Amino acid sequence: MPIEATVRYESLSGFNTIWARAAEGADSLRQLFLRALAEPKSVEAACEAQLAQPRDWGALAEILEAEGKRYGVPPTALSHLEALAAGKAAAVVTAQQVGYLGGPFYTLLKAFHCVKLASALGKRLRIPILPIFWLEGEDHDLAEVADSYYLEKSGEIAHVAFSPEQPVANFEVGHYVVSPAVSQHIDALASGIGEHCDAEARLLLEDCYAARTLSEGMGHLLAKLLGEHGLFVIEGGAPALKKLATPLWARIIEVGPALHKLLHGRDILLSKLGFAPMLSPTPSAYPFYLIGREPIRQVIGYDGTLRSSNGEEKTLTLNELRDRVTSHPEDLSPKAALRPLYQDFVLPTVGYVAGPDEVAYHAQIQPFYTTLSVVAPALFPRLSVTLVDEKVMRLSQKSGLGIRDVLQSDFDALSARILEDADNTSVAARLRETRDKVQEAMTALRESLGELDPTLQDSAAVSLGKMLHLLDEIEEKVRRAQKQKHAVTLQRLRTIFTALKPRGLLNEQGLSTAYFLLRYGKERLLAALDEVPLEAKNHVAVSITG
Repeated sequence: MPIEATVRYESLSGFNTIWARAAEGADSLRQLFLRALAEPKSVEAACEAQLAQPRDWGALAEILEAEGKRYGVPPTALSHLEALAAGKAAAVVTAQQVGYLGGPFYTLLKAFHCVKLASALGKRLRIPILPIFWLEGEDHDLAEVADSYYLEKSGEIAHVAFSPEQPVANFEVGHYVVSPAVSQHIDALASGIGEHCDAEARLLLEDCYAARTLSEGMGHLLAKLLGEHGLFVIEGGAPALKKLATPLWARIIEVGPALHKLLHGRDILLSKLGFAPMLSPTPSAYPFYLIGREPIRQVIGYDGTLRSSNGEEKTLTLNELRDRVTSHPEDLSPKAALRPLYQDFVLPTVGYVAGPDEVAYHAQIQPFYTTLSVVAPALFPRLSVTLVDEKVMRLSQKSGLGIRDVLQSDFDALSARILEDADNTSVAARLRETRDKVQEAMTALRESLGELDPTLQDSAAVSLGKMLHLLDEIEEKVRRAQKQKHAVTLQRLRTIFTALKPRGLLNEQGLSTAYFLLRYGKERLLAALDEVPLEAKNHVAVSITG
C-alpha cells in the first residue's frame, strides 16, 4: 500500500491554526473567505466572474507564450493558449519564492497539486484550465532561499548554499546569477547520495541551472518536471504582466491609507476568533515598493516619501506617483499583502493552491478583493506529503513504530518512551514508586516530629531533599545505562527521525527538491506523488521504492 499513514495537521508542528482547520474543511472559517475552501461550486462561480472580466486576453496569451518559451514549456502546453486568447480558458495558480536547486520539496508539491487540480477542474467546467506556477523572484530575503538540504547515505543531514558574487542589500533574489559553483554543489548532493543517485536527474539539474538566474533555474526545472503535464511557468516580475496590472495600481493609489484601515479591522476580527494575523505591513506605506535603476526595492509612504536602502529620501507628489505607475508600471513591486490580488487581477484565476502562510494571508486580506474589484479565486490548501523509503519502512517495523508515531512526536519524547518500554525490569517505574514512598513516609514523619519539636521539621525537610537528590542521581545513571543497553534501538530511531523529520521539520520542509529528484529520479518521484488523493484533507505519508 503506497499510502502508509495520514495525520491530522493539528497534531503536527509547522502548520498554523487557520491552515489546520481550512485543510480539514471547517465550516466555521466560512466568514473569513469570499469563497468556500476547496469547493468545486466555488470554482464555478469564480470562473463565471473571471471570464466576464474586461481583459486583454490576447495580450495575456502572448505573455504566457513568451514566458513559456523562456522556461522551456513544451509546445503541447503552449497549444492551450489559443483558447485563452479567445477568452475561453481559465487558470489554477500557485506561487512560491524562487529557491536554490528547486527550493524545499513542498515547492514541487505545490506545482504537482496545481497540475492535478487544473486537470480535474477542466473536466468539471468543460473548458481548458491552465495550471500556472508563479515564480516569486522579487523577494529580497536571500538567506531564506539560499540553502539546499539533503540526506547523505550515512544518514546525516548536509547542505549546500547559494552565495552571489556580490551580495546587494534589498536586491531581488530572482535576479542573482547562479555561478559555476552550482556544478560543485550538485556534485556534492550526488556524492552524498552515492550509488542511488539518478544520473538523468543530475544532468537535468545541471542543465537547468547552468549560467542562469535563480528565477530562470527554478523555472526551467519546473518546466522540465511538469511541463509535459501542462504546467506553465511565469515570473511575477515580468514587465509585461505589470503593465497589464496598471488599472489595479491606479486603484490602490486612489484608495491609499484606507487599505491599512481595512487590514486593521480584519486583524481585530481574526484576534477575536482566536487567530494570529500573519501580515504586519507598515501602516504609513503603500503595499508595494518602487524599483530603482537596479532591482532594489524602495519604500513609498502615503505621504509621498520615497526611501532607498542607503537612507536617501525624496518626495513624490500624488500626481508624480500616478504618472510613474502609468508610464513605468514595471517599477512597482507588490508586497506580500498585494501579491495575491496582483496575480488574480492579471490572470483568470479560478483556483489557487495555497500553502499554510498563504491561507492565513488570504483570511487577512479578504476585504481587499471587494474594495479593489478583483475576482477572488477558490483556495485549495496544498497537498502535504512525507516520502518514506524502503529502508525507513524496515527500520520502523523492526522498532515497532508506526510512521504516524514518528511524525507526531519529537525524538527525545519518543526515545524516552521506547527506552522505558524496552526495559523489562521496569527500573524507571520502580524508581518512581520508591520516590513516592519516600516522600509519603517523610511527610508523615515530619508531621510527627512537629508534634514533638517544631524545629525538627526543618531537619526532616533537608533530609528529604538529600534523599530525593540521591534518587535523581540514581535515575540519571539508570537512563545512561538504558541508553547504552539500547544503543542500537536509539540509533535506529535516530535514522528514522533524520529521514522523516530532518532538522525537526517534515521532510517536505526540511529537504530540497533537488535531493528527492536525485535520489529517486523524475518518474519514480512523480509516480509516488500520484498516489496521493487530490481531495486529501490530512498530511499523507507515502512509500517510495528505490
